[in-house]
Amino acid sequence: MESAHTYKLSNPIAEIKICDLASLVADVTDSHLEVYAGTNPDLKPGFMPSTVPKLLPIIAKVQALGWEPAVDLYDGFKRILFSWLCLNTTS
Repeated sequence: MESAHTYKLSNPIAEIKICDLASLVADVTDSHLEVYAGTNPDLKPGFMPSTVPKLLPIIAKVQALGWEPAVDLYDGFKRILFSWLCLNTTS
């Protein structure tokens, strides 16, 4: 019997900054949120820089099977939101 395998399904070119992700969420949800990025003198100091290194997925294993990413981040997020709304909206 063949052992089980795990595969990472992601799009390595879909890297995005948190501020840009917030803007994407505001756009996809048609909310009129104002996304603010930068420093604000009214906020308390003390934000620390991210300790998370750049995380780009390695998808070579699944690409060897012929799979390639086909959905960009914006469309993927819209699909997830639509799916969630369909599952969580009562008629």
